[in-house]
Amino acid sequence: FNQIEIDFRRSSNILENLFLLARLYPTQSHALPMKIVDLKEMIQDIEKSLEPFAREKGIKLSLEAEIVHVLVNQELLFSGVRNLLDNAIRYALPHSEILIKLFELEKVAYIHIQNEGEVVAQDVVNRMGERFYRELGTKTHGSGLGISICKKIVELHQGKINFENPEQGGLIVKLCIPILVK
Repeated sequence: FNQIEIDFRRSSNILENLFLLARLYPTQSHALPMKIVDLKEMIQDIEKSLEPFAREKGIKLSLEAEIVHVLVNQELLFSGVRNLLDNAIRYALPHSEILIKLFELEKVAYIHIQNEGEVVAQDVVNRMGERFYRELGTKTHGSGLGISICKKIVELHQGKINFENPEQGGLIVKLCIPILVK
């Protein structure tokens, strides 16, 4: 019975992600309800929501943040950054650290999330953000939609998302979002 419940939840999650991706497909970002958001506060809320998951793996979340305000759709951006931090925890080595940096430079907000994990091959990094792409042999569950949804959310805010694989292992996710203030 437990396996049926797990499979049902996973299928429901995939379906929710597909619906979200379908709703995000139009590139008319002007149709999104936007408001000014304190990114530092938002990231702290995301950290709180994921703290039990991080603690379970013995992972320390470290935030280095300036106060940065952006004009965004708060729910979408929260969902996207939460998904990225969730992935960082999921793929991090147990008893390691995840560093989150938030800063502003030349009217652009930057969010960098770096975990300590196994070395990620460059061809895998190059394909991150493709719908349904998952590296063969991946032991964690997922549909391959999470990062593509995050990428779409960032693009709807005229931003960019990049992935880097440091030589020592792990992954660095770099988001940049223009600071648009009405």
